[in-house]
Amino acid sequence: MLIEEDPNSKNYYRTPLGLLPFETRSEIIRVRGGSNETLSVRTTIWGPVLAEPLLGRPVAAHWTALDPAATDLGISDIAGVKTLAAAIALVHRAGGPP
Repeated sequence: MLIEEDPNSKNYYRTPLGLLPFETRSEIIRVRGGSNETLSVRTTIWGPVLAEPLLGRPVAAHWTALDPAATDLGISDIAGVKTLAAAIALVHRAGGPP
């Protein structure tokens, strides 16, 4: 997702809801046999902002597998269905990342 930063303040970005502030979170990378590394990540409503811009513009990464609305593990119930019609109905209700 291309991010449109506020031209007046790089701390805000444009959304359908209006301008919102970037949030920042710290992620700790544990290094075996070494010191932990701390990474500061800017985030948006769409996901984290990638470290490298795309075509000179900031980009947010949105992975549908991490979106609770996009994932439904109901497909795991497939082993219990008795008919093809029930299996088809189950598959139509289940959701998962593409």
